[in-house]
Amino acid sequence: MVIIRDISEPHRSAELIRHQAHFDSLTDLPNRFLSLDRLSQILIEVQKNHEKAAVFFLDLDDFKKVNDSLGHEIGDKLLIEAAHRLQQTLKQNDTVGRLGGDEFIVLISSLNDENDALAIAERLLQAFRKPFKLAGRDLILTLSIGIAISLKMAHVLRYCYVMPTPLCTKQKRWAAIPPLFHPANECCNAPAF
Repeated sequence: MVIIRDISEPHRSAELIRHQAHFDSLTDLPNRFLSLDRLSQILIEVQKNHEKAAVFFLDLDDFKKVNDSLGHEIGDKLLIEAAHRLQQTLKQNDTVGRLGGDEFIVLISSLNDENDALAIAERLLQAFRKPFKLAGRDLILTLSIGIAISLKMAHVLRYCYVMPTPLCTKQKRWAAIPPLFHPANECCNAPAF
């Protein structure tokens, strides 16, 4: 006697559950959990191979005003488009993740030097200079970017794990991770650690 059973439906269900556990439901970017897992893998490679890597913390400036004035549906569409622009700006092997709310993380696994990170930050800022066209309006959105570059970034990972909710305020973030580049001053004002 031969019994044939179709296991494709349970397999699809398991895949869906795995996807929902690791990817943001709105943007389909890696979520906080997967992004921090990838960061820990990058840190292992950095220490093993003595390479440089970078972590970019991105915050959409005044995003709350969009939600408050135009509604959450437009805010969600804006987050989806912002995620798409971030992905289009970076290389295939770089990670763009959504930490939550209007905060994103970008992981660059190999850099030649700090100038590469500044060039990437400039490309990210440039991607947001073009208006977003939503609900018949041109919305201009700016970014704040915090960058950590180092062979010794383990404290960045600890900081991410300590903050169980999305990174709170720019002041707290800058206190923990001094900015190398910020659109407000557009200069390097802290050494790479």
